[in-house]
Amino acid sequence: MRPEQLVIGHCYFDITYPDATLTKPIISSYEYVGEGEPEPGQGITEQCYLFKFHPKYKSEDPDAIENGLILYTVSQLDTLIDIVELGKVLEGIHEKLKSKSHS
Repeated sequence: MRPEQLVIGHCYFDITYPDATLTKPIISSYEYVGEGEPEPGQGITEQCYLFKFHPKYKSEDPDAIENGLILYTVSQLDTLIDIVELGKVLEGIHEKLKSKSHS
């Protein structure tokens, strides 16, 4: 994603894969909450953006990651996609699996 594409309140997604087949996506959801500032001493000089992580299961631990905010730098935004791109990725996986089952 590029910074100008981010919309407060919208969810963005990070996809990873456990193996080289790229057919079993692990999808993490993050809600954009706005621009942020790094903690002093972190050595971050890029503009930063704050996201709230939305895990599959909620924790009762107040220190758990979903109860806080995650700071992304401009360069880290490249790992996030929006709902439209997520749909395209999932459709591509579906097509790959469909063609594999017909082979």
